[in-house]
Amino acid sequence: MNEPLYINSFICEESTTKAYYTHFYFTSSKNKTMHILTPILLVLCILSTIPNLTFIYICLGAYLFLYICFCLSYRRAIKTDIPRNKEISNGAPYIKELLVFDDKIIQNSPNGSMSIWMENIKEAEATKNYIYVVTKSNFCFSFKKDSFTLGNAEDFIEFLKSKGIKVQK
Repeated sequence: MNEPLYINSFICEESTTKAYYTHFYFTSSKNKTMHILTPILLVLCILSTIPNLTFIYICLGAYLFLYICFCLSYRRAIKTDIPRNKEISNGAPYIKELLVFDDKIIQNSPNGSMSIWMENIKEAEATKNYIYVVTKSNFCFSFKKDSFTLGNAEDFIEFLKSKGIKVQK
């Protein structure tokens, strides 16, 4: 087996889990668009039906209900994931290690090892502290920017771009 080009290893703590789900539910490019367009569409809907107050209340209620469900889903994901990680690692620190090769990424964690071929990567998103690499089936590999033990975050982003992977910042 060839040598890895990048190695990223970090302890998956509560802050890591919260950062991932915050990104997934609120700040990812797809959800940002939804969070911006939905209120705009709601306002347009209300403006087009001003004489009908009942419809306005239904629209507002539906919007608030969906947003509350979204927030509750976010909280539930965190409350499920943190104990699950502790259980899987048997109380020890939950350590993720990601090895990046020219043709694939391998993730080692307490619940096993998995790999993905580069051609199955759809996109990547870089945040302040993380790089999220998303596969075509929407599985996400999380790389902590300050946890590269081989290579660095900036070079890794350039590597992904060289593979034809769109990286959003």
